[in-house]
Amino acid sequence: MLAQEFTPFSNNIIGKYNAERAPSMRHKLCHAPFQSLYFGRDGKVTACCYNRNVILGSYPKQNLLDIWQGEVVQKMRAEISEATFATGCDYCGNQLEAGNFGGLHARSFDHYALKNPTNFTTNKNWLKGKVAGFYKKMQQISFSFKKKLLQDNTISQPFPRALEFELSNLCNLECAMCFGEFSSSIRKNRENLPALPMYYDEDFVQQLEIFIPHLREAKFFGGEPFLVPIYYEIWERIMELNPATTIHITTNATILNEKVKRVLEKLNVVLILSIDSFQKETYEKIRVNAQFERVMEHLDYFEKVAKQKQTPFSIAVCPTIHNWKEIPAMVQRCNESSFYIYFNTVWFPFELSLRSLPDSVLQEIIIHYEDFIKNSNCIHSIGKHNFNILNGLIQQLKKWQALLRQKEFRNKERVTKIEEKLKLLKNDSMYQALQSINQQLENNQQNIDFQLLKQEAMNRNNTQVFVRDYFLTLMQGINAYMEEKDVVEINEAMLLRIDNLCKNLLLQMSQKEIMARLLHNDPRHTGIYIINTQLIDIQEPEKIFLELASI
Repeated sequence: MLAQEFTPFSNNIIGKYNAERAPSMRHKLCHAPFQSLYFGRDGKVTACCYNRNVILGSYPKQNLLDIWQGEVVQKMRAEISEATFATGCDYCGNQLEAGNFGGLHARSFDHYALKNPTNFTTNKNWLKGKVAGFYKKMQQISFSFKKKLLQDNTISQPFPRALEFELSNLCNLECAMCFGEFSSSIRKNRENLPALPMYYDEDFVQQLEIFIPHLREAKFFGGEPFLVPIYYEIWERIMELNPATTIHITTNATILNEKVKRVLEKLNVVLILSIDSFQKETYEKIRVNAQFERVMEHLDYFEKVAKQKQTPFSIAVCPTIHNWKEIPAMVQRCNESSFYIYFNTVWFPFELSLRSLPDSVLQEIIIHYEDFIKNSNCIHSIGKHNFNILNGLIQQLKKWQALLRQKEFRNKERVTKIEEKLKLLKNDSMYQALQSINQQLENNQQNIDFQLLKQEAMNRNNTQVFVRDYFLTLMQGINAYMEEKDVVEINEAMLLRIDNLCKNLLLQMSQKEIMARLLHNDPRHTGIYIINTQLIDIQEPEKIFLELASI
């Protein structure tokens, strides 16, 4: 199911999910559009970092208040109900269906929930009085934004309680599962692309000042947040206007200097360390450019600060084919150290994602994780939380396994259907000749025997008839491959298309040249030529002949 279809999730799924939520949170499946803004690297503003398809607005083309009250976000709010997500919320939709409630991003917005999120009006005079200190700085704000703020009679929506910042991809690491969009080092060294432009400036920071007094939380992502200069400017504003705001910083833990220490001292910082292994070899294989020993030293310092300030301390893990065996040990270490653990769902690159693994390996992982939970005993709340998060990963793996089994079953059904349709061609001598060549090619045979095809040409003793029959047989094989084609018999429409194709070829080359090519050509190339010239909708036509050769 795709969330964008607006089909409500089943009562069973919603019931299980809501059993883990407070009653005051259940009136909306997600509260992000009512309570949050996410600022992306490209200047685009969305409701959260997962839904990047529905663009609420763009900075600097629009001011932040207009984006927060715009038509796009109003529509998005209207789409969300107690059982439906909004357009573009496919990632959360997939996780919800899998029962991966612990990893569900929408859940992180539950604690902002309001009973009547759209029933709100703020008079501008009240607003002026509420943040009078802010208005002393109004002369510093851009003229257009100031005019908008002072002329509006009402603010139609409560100010967001959460802001998410992903303003730059500046990063010193080249992680195995990452892309240049998230890492400047990867973009430069692995992808050989120019640096991404920076859309955010001092005016952006000033516009944030009307939002900051209302914040409960602000989240900072990278790149590596402690390398991004504009973040320090935003943190300074928060220190001044609302130092009680909870500041979530997701860091790779490679940067620790005096500037970082000041932020940790002055603000209410909750640190999330991106660490995918506690084993040096595995860690450095994944987190390229990082030094394991230094990161562990920084982890000790960050943990000490968190304990002194009594703030939560978390480890965020990307489970991949490199580290899946170590996941239980990581959970155990976090339980022993009272660290929260979270698992990021790795979808891409596909070859590193656990969803790329065969059924037997997925089953091995599921049993490995379930046995760990079964044989562990943890009574404190953080440990229970971590087991719940691991169980969410297990549910995600089971969902991928079910999809894989479904795909394998469909493939078997499909091969059976193709075999049934090809029965009509099995005794056709032209088909046998072409299939013989195809099988030799797929077996990487060096000297291909074209004798059967040459015999077909001799039997017809007419170039036009041979070419026509050659193309007709290939067309029938293609039709057998296509699921929507129930039959492979020759019909008038097929004959017309082949006749036109042959006429076009005869206009381009002589009959002798056509015969020479067909009698020594790879029929797979000719088949792809048919697909392209006849506008047949097949995404990867080269796979047709690989599949047909095996039947």
